[in-house]
Amino acid sequence: MLIGVDMSAAELELGSRLRGHNVELLERRAQNLRLAEHSVDAVVCHLAFMLMSPLEPVVEEIAHALRPGGLLAAVINRAPVAGPADNDNDDVILAVSRRQIGAFLAREYPHMGMPHTGDPRVGSLEGLGELFSSGSGYQDELEVRDFDLLIETSPKGIADFLLSTYLLGALPVEKQVQLRAEIEPSLDIYRSDEGMLRMAFLMWMILARTVAHGRGSSTEGA
Repeated sequence: MLIGVDMSAAELELGSRLRGHNVELLERRAQNLRLAEHSVDAVVCHLAFMLMSPLEPVVEEIAHALRPGGLLAAVINRAPVAGPADNDNDDVILAVSRRQIGAFLAREYPHMGMPHTGDPRVGSLEGLGELFSSGSGYQDELEVRDFDLLIETSPKGIADFLLSTYLLGALPVEKQVQLRAEIEPSLDIYRSDEGMLRMAFLMWMILARTVAHGRGSSTEGA
């Protein structure tokens, strides 16, 4: 059986077409999965783990639900490179866009400050190792793979994507129009001869396995 979990009823509705195919959809927070102990073989989390807070209950709930030796596979963002712009560097488009957004928010909403989501430990290998440790029910051999998700589009396509994200999508329409008018020209110099841009979304895949015998047991689950 496949179990889908989300705190948003609207997101779950998108997956409603899967009902009736040995799929169960649950409207719950990740901090309170309420799944039976050792009842799940694997957990997949796509671009959500870095947004969750508090995070310790999520890590513990997953360890509780996974069978001994079960696998968590999570895809998260990793930070863009810092440095001078380079047309041969696919990372630069995202970095330039983020700087443009940061400057816009600081100017238009000076008292808001830069928004932060999730737990900062997710942004470092050391922090991930701290979260997924033997003390929280996981094997110490955490595996983290890095990869780049490349897209090719126009400056308008980049702006369309950015303005659909959580924070920017919540801005008033007039502010979105204003931000678009600043983002698109800032990316023009990076166009290829065909007028397109290549942007890299820098990603990590986290692979963590629960301890072989489950927490607090030395004889069961071998």
